[in-house]
Amino acid sequence: MNNETHLSAEQKEKTNNLRIPQAHEDKRRPQNHQSQKKIGQSSVDDRLRLPKSARLLSRDQFRSLQRSGCQWAGSLIFVQYREGRSSMPKLGLTVSRKYGKAHMRNRFKRVVREAFRQLLPSLPIGIELNILPRTPHSNPPTSAAILIELEKLLCVLH
Repeated sequence: MNNETHLSAEQKEKTNNLRIPQAHEDKRRPQNHQSQKKIGQSSVDDRLRLPKSARLLSRDQFRSLQRSGCQWAGSLIFVQYREGRSSMPKLGLTVSRKYGKAHMRNRFKRVVREAFRQLLPSLPIGIELNILPRTPHSNPPTSAAILIELEKLLCVLH
């Protein structure tokens, strides 16, 4: 005897709310609070992010720049640079663990990206930059200090 002949062909409706509320949770919070996207969040992030076309991304790009590029050392940063073939300036950041803990390295990269963004219109088309911190600092550099260093580099380039 075949038991499958007595099964219903209808599918049960899937319930959207499979989550069981806990006794201690806030009843005022909407049930789908985790899936809600903040309004305008992605547009802000996209506006602040450098496009991929303005970044050095692969290991080969960094190594090629290191082998065939020039070097410049300021008081806060060390820069490897060369004239590239792209249609816009490109930025690479290299910060080793020797610089400090993750929050220090991330802050340095954030500050350098902001200075690069401010200087972007005056940079030569096609230049590729890889920026490294000169030494670990107890007082991390500000965006203005990095901007001054990059402007000094621009004077060398022109």
